[in-house]
Amino acid sequence: MIPAPAHLRYCLSRWQRFVGLNSVWDWFAPLVALPAWTFFVLRIGWSIWTGEWAGIALFGGLALGVLWLYAGLFRGLANVVLAPQRQMDMLFEDNGAGEAAGILFGGERWYLFLDGIIDIRKCCGVWTIQHHNGLVLVIPAAAISDEQIEYLRDCMRRGHTPEGMRAVIERGKRIEELMASNRRP
Repeated sequence: MIPAPAHLRYCLSRWQRFVGLNSVWDWFAPLVALPAWTFFVLRIGWSIWTGEWAGIALFGGLALGVLWLYAGLFRGLANVVLAPQRQMDMLFEDNGAGEAAGILFGGERWYLFLDGIIDIRKCCGVWTIQHHNGLVLVIPAAAISDEQIEYLRDCMRRGHTPEGMRAVIERGKRIEELMASNRRP
């Protein structure tokens, strides 16, 4: 089990969320994605102004392509810009299907299995925990203990072993069976 306390509540500032975003995307992605997308959007405006339908289609497709490729980056930047702070509420527990982190989003708790963690990093006083499904948890270093971080690293290592992979597959089959039984009348 995770060392106590198993319930983390903290507030993330814009800077902390930006550091977390930067640790996942690195410095190169924003330098490529943002100028390319801006250029394509400006070219769409120019093509509309001059009535060039081929330019609208071409640059519209390119702008959508950049937006699709870097969707996580753009969502993260929008989150940083639009919300000055984010309240976080995480509950670490064994929910019967495996060790998981329950994260509260809009009043509803979503679970993230800890054996799916692929990366844990510390940068500028912030821990970023990246899951294989693309979700990134950002936790201030003051909000989590070294023992808890070590526990999360153990879960990550366990998930990368052959036994851990088999456990993930079995859990997926059980969840799929539960979902299928819930769909039947």
